[in-house]
Amino acid sequence: MLPLCSSLEVKQVSSKVLVFLLFAFWVTRLTVILVLAFFVYDVVVGQHLQEILSGLLSGRHLIPRLLSILLVHFTVFVCVGLVSLAVSELLFLPVIAKVLGSWSLRQFVVVDKPRVAEVYGGLLVNIVVISKDILNLDPQVRDFILTHELTHVKNRHLSLITLFPLTVVAFGVGGLYVVRELNRLKMAIYPNEPSLIPLFVSFIALPIIFIVIMRACEVWADYAAYRALGPKAYEAFKRAIKVLYPDTKDERGGFISRFLHTGRRDLVLKYGDPLAPHNPLEFLIPGALITSGTLSSIIMYSVGLKDTSLVLSLFLFSLVSVSLVMYLLSLVVKPVIKRITRGVLTERGSYNLGLLLISLYLSILSIGFALVLDIATIAVSIVVFIVASLACFIVTYIYVRDLVKSILTTLTVIGVIVAISTLQLILPVAKI
Repeated sequence: MLPLCSSLEVKQVSSKVLVFLLFAFWVTRLTVILVLAFFVYDVVVGQHLQEILSGLLSGRHLIPRLLSILLVHFTVFVCVGLVSLAVSELLFLPVIAKVLGSWSLRQFVVVDKPRVAEVYGGLLVNIVVISKDILNLDPQVRDFILTHELTHVKNRHLSLITLFPLTVVAFGVGGLYVVRELNRLKMAIYPNEPSLIPLFVSFIALPIIFIVIMRACEVWADYAAYRALGPKAYEAFKRAIKVLYPDTKDERGGFISRFLHTGRRDLVLKYGDPLAPHNPLEFLIPGALITSGTLSSIIMYSVGLKDTSLVLSLFLFSLVSVSLVMYLLSLVVKPVIKRITRGVLTERGSYNLGLLLISLYLSILSIGFALVLDIATIAVSIVVFIVASLACFIVTYIYVRDLVKSILTTLTVIGVIVAISTLQLILPVAKI
């Protein structure tokens, strides 16, 4: 067995019993989230927090006020939700122990159902489910499947995925308190303030970001298989797909597999590049939505635009324009990043890294400046700039895994954006 298995309890159970156990586990978690959202949070935390925020934010510009209320309630709800889910999993642990015969939080379960290789669980509990027939496959194919699934456990990918339903509910809860604040101010987004529509529409980026995170988890699991098997990983992957999805005609597997995995898994399994498999649109669309939505609302609210159809038209135009700008910026930084990351990322990977950093940097800047719109002193602006730059550096280091190259890549992207922004300010003055 692989070294990754050493920290897991290995058990063999009936697939029917396991299905019942996992169903009960997810029902428990869902119940915790719903009870927290509709009953506990508002009474215990929400109302008191709203009163404090209304007092602290009194007199602030409307957009920073609403955005602050949304993000504070969002953050607090997620934190409370994470603690509640962790407690619920610990309380459910006796049930798991009774069925699987072990109190371990990480378990390796062998089932009689054919062609199963999956990981279930949440924040603390992780259950790797593998078919008995997979353990009897060719060692190379078996090791590929096991390494891929066990990496999800080792890197706590399910903890990230658990955040999605929690963040969706948290965004809804935050939006509810925004509506309450507008009611307190005797206002309404529609028809009174349609200029705020783009700001809230931009949060459509949230589920897109979650899908990208899920796909990134799968890519990192493939990367672990590449590290374990080397160039043989791709051949093992193709054979594994034939075992797990015998009816599929290509390498992408069934419907769920196509949704969770990128279309170019070969790039990470052949070359060890964890960024190349992603479609560039996975990074472009969320960044363009957040940046254009935030900036559009700020500008249109400032000029007092009240025509809903015009607001939506200008938002659409802004979305297309920001997308085009991000794309062009990525082409500008691509040759430099390619040279810096040579030997670490492929050409496609270096291009994706540039686009990811541009999207991340502009998104954080737009949200940051929206939050401090009416108190944007030089010191505050510098703090927002540092936060955006630090986020870009961390993401770069995760993928490049080299301190110097990460610093150079981050400086390249930010330098190009700052330089172009400066030129936009200088050229009109020079003409005058």
